[in-house]
Amino acid sequence: MIVKKGSFVIEGLENVQINIGKIGEGQEEKIEGPTPRPEIISLRNWDYRILDRYAPVYTPTSDLCDYCTYGKCDLTGNKEGACGIDLEGQSARQALMTSIMGAACHTA
Repeated sequence: MIVKKGSFVIEGLENVQINIGKIGEGQEEKIEGPTPRPEIISLRNWDYRILDRYAPVYTPTSDLCDYCTYGKCDLTGNKEGACGIDLEGQSARQALMTSIMGAACHTA
């Protein structure tokens, strides 16, 4: 390690520069969009607006339902499961579960 006027060089890391100072010094905060941190009620209203404009499309990942204790149910065609769920309902439930699990993974 070579020391030069308040700085030092580590062999193999000659092109690395480390500046120590106040956090955010010389940097301006970037604000993106008209509402960078919307309140939950704004998100709810926006969600309703999108749902009014566009109908959700649920694409099935599988034609089988295996969430309940009745066992696996075949939901192909217009069949219903033992609990009464159809393929559209199963696909919606799967999409909701995926979004909840995705959100839980990103906030952890």
